[in-house]
Formats: sequence, structure tokens, C-alpha cells
Amino acid sequence: MINTKGLTVNQFINGNYILLGLLIVGLFNLIPVSSREMNRCSLAKSLYTRYKVSKSIIPSLLCLIEHSSKFDAFKITETREGKRYGIFQFKVGEHCGDNGPQIDDSLCRVPCGKMIDDQLTDDVRCWRKIYAKYGFSYWPEWVNNCRGKYLVSYLQGCPLY
Repeated sequence: MINTKGLTVNQFINGNYILLGLLIVGLFNLIPVSSREMNRCSLAKSLYTRYKVSKSIIPSLLCLIEHSSKFDAFKITETREGKRYGIFQFKVGEHCGDNGPQIDDSLCRVPCGKMIDDQLTDDVRCWRKIYAKYGFSYWPEWVNNCRGKYLVSYLQGCPLY
């Protein structure tokens, strides 16, 4: 049987299934997918373009992140000093807080829960405050693994534009 457009019923039905499949695939591409570990190059590009971090310090920042959280934006670490949160491993009570007074007294004045997601705005804002006050030497992970080392390789193969 042929319809008015010259297609058989089977061709028409099969074509609609293909279109439906393409539509479903397209919709899945619109749904944000969260990732526990961030890609080094996409993180470098985001730090440079979105957060306006100087290209000269991005290698040090990537080294710090690798040795602090292994690029895991959702990492929570229990230490003797307390919990540490997120990609920069911010300290509870010092940088972020778990409750109202603790949040107000912390350097970054933000709930620690905001440091464990893949939205880096709060993380970068807090990192800037710590960096402005202490520099990279604040982080033992940077001192022990990054200081004095050639870090440009962290940007190798990563176009920032």
C-alpha cells in the first residue's frame, strides 16, 4: 500500500522510528551530566576563559588540584583536622562551613556542600581568597609535589582558547 507521499506504510513507520530515536538521543544531549572527575584540559580552559585565571598560574593550579583531589570535584576527605571538601579540598570551619555560624566565620562564607559539585564558581572564588592571602604555599600538596617543578606539561595538548 502506498500513501500520498509515495512511501509504503513500512517505510513511513520505519522512518518515524528513526526520527523518534534521533529525537531521544538529542534530548539526552541536552541533559546536564555531572562528572566526578574533571578533565585536565577542559578544566584548564574553563579556568582561563570563564574564571579569568592567569595562564601563567594554571599549571600550578592544575598540579595542586591533581595532588589534592585527583580532579574529583565531589571528593570529601576525613583528616585529623576535620573534613575537607571538593576539588581544592577546602577545610570545614576555616574555608567553608557545615552550619550557619560556621559558614559566617569561614574565610569564604559558603556552605561546604557547595564545594562538592561540578559548578566551580564558589570553588574558584574561595581559592582566589586563599591564594591572595597565602599563595600556593598554603597547600602542603602543592609544596610537596609542585613547588620548584617544571609544570608547563600540565597544559600540554590543552588549547585554552
